[in-house]
Amino acid sequence: MGQIIDLSKRQVARDPVAQKLVNFSTEIDQIVLRYLYLDDDTVAAKELAGVLAHRLGTLINMFERKEELCIVCEEIMRNQLL
Repeated sequence: MGQIIDLSKRQVARDPVAQKLVNFSTEIDQIVLRYLYLDDDTVAAKELAGVLAHRLGTLINMFERKEELCIVCEEIMRNQLL
């Protein structure tokens, strides 16, 4: 993710937007983990991924070129796999 958004400790320390992004990311992680592991009725990872992908539709409206969101998400996912 560092190639798209710099969330290094140094950047976060001096950039309030980067700090907000880290907080947002942490909140999402907590929600995902709660639904995967901590509740009695856990949800399959594939189902959670589907819901997250569907909810990205909210962001699609913010992009003038809709395919940009797919490109960004695809690049992040590929980097996470490596």
